[in-house]
Amino acid sequence: MSNNGIFISQLASTIVFIIALFVLYRLLVEKKEATIQFLQAQVAEAKQPMPDALLKAQKDRIDAAYAEVARLSDDRQALAGMNQNAWNYIDSLKGVIAADERLIELQKKVIADERKAHEDYQKWLSDILEKLSEGKEILVEQDKNGVVQNVVITPKEEK
Repeated sequence: MSNNGIFISQLASTIVFIIALFVLYRLLVEKKEATIQFLQAQVAEAKQPMPDALLKAQKDRIDAAYAEVARLSDDRQALAGMNQNAWNYIDSLKGVIAADERLIELQKKVIADERKAHEDYQKWLSDILEKLSEGKEILVEQDKNGVVQNVVITPKEEK
């Protein structure tokens, strides 16, 4: 091979290396920007008020309304009709808060149940993988919708 051919091949490999280097750098920059956007979205989501904070704010408003109604009830003659409406309003707000508290508790229970179901599913999968590694066969029976109906674990037949 002549010196000219060696020079051209070295030049080509250097150019390919530089191009590959720029491509990898660009991929790294895109991944960094995507990570920054993802983290900004999580920060924005974390700044959203939680249901418990909203519930506390509602309770504070009810307490303030209760104090106001108690102050106004001193003048019973002029405010008799309005006083009853205010008490009814406070009672309805208390009912709304009680319903919100029940809803939040139910949501917490659903989340806990989903987490438990996920953990059970992960344990089931790890048990199956362990049985497979022990040399056992696993037969999974599914219905027409693909839902697992039965799992049979048998020792693997040697051939």
